[in-house]
This record gives sequence, structure tokens and C-alpha cells, in this order.
Amino acid sequence: MLLPAATTLLAGFLLGYAVAGRGTGASEQELPSDLLAWERAVAEALELRPAQRDDLRILLFHYQNERQRLLHRHLAEADEDWAALDQRFEDLLQTRILDNGQQMLAADLSRPRPVVDAAPPR
Repeated sequence: MLLPAATTLLAGFLLGYAVAGRGTGASEQELPSDLLAWERAVAEALELRPAQRDDLRILLFHYQNERQRLLHRHLAEADEDWAALDQRFEDLLQTRILDNGQQMLAADLSRPRPVVDAAPPR
């Protein structure tokens, strides 16, 4: 009973070590090229030890996640700004450039239309 348990434990450690070793190479490719280049340059310039390089890579993954979160938040805010800009543009077009007949045509163009004909009743 003790021998199979020890063998299973040892196999688990070896498998975990092998997966962790391969995971570093795979996770390196998940970082954007700018962060990978920065990581390599800093590691060489500061002569980082392997453990320090691993810690730096982990830090860069957290940094990348924060960068993505900020980008998504600002893009969501920009959506509102773009919608307001579009509305101002349309208002200025209607009031400053188009005459009455063109305003009616523009209103007709912005009216929603069905994409597909309605299905006949069954």
C-alpha cells in the first residue's frame, strides 16, 4: 500500500514539474510583443536570475491584465462620447447645412426599415 502511494505522489510531483516547465514557455507567448521585448531587455540589462525572471513575468501578466481592464473601461466611456459626437454632427447637419426638403429626405433615410420581408401568415 505504501509503495503505490509513494509512486503516485512521485509521479504527481514529476508531472506537475513538467507541466510547470512547459507552462512558462506557453505563457510567454501570451504576453504582447512589447512586454516580451521589455522583459528580455530588463532581464539582460539587470542580469536577473531565473527566479527573478519568473517573478517579473508573473508581474507582467498582472500588468497586462490591468492594461486590458483600463482599455476596456476607456473604450466603454469613449462609446458614449462617440454617440454624443454623432448626435451633435447630425444636429449640425440638419440645422446648418440642409434645407427643408433635404431635412425631410434625411429623416426618411434615418427611419428604420425591415431587413427581411415579413413572413406571410400561416
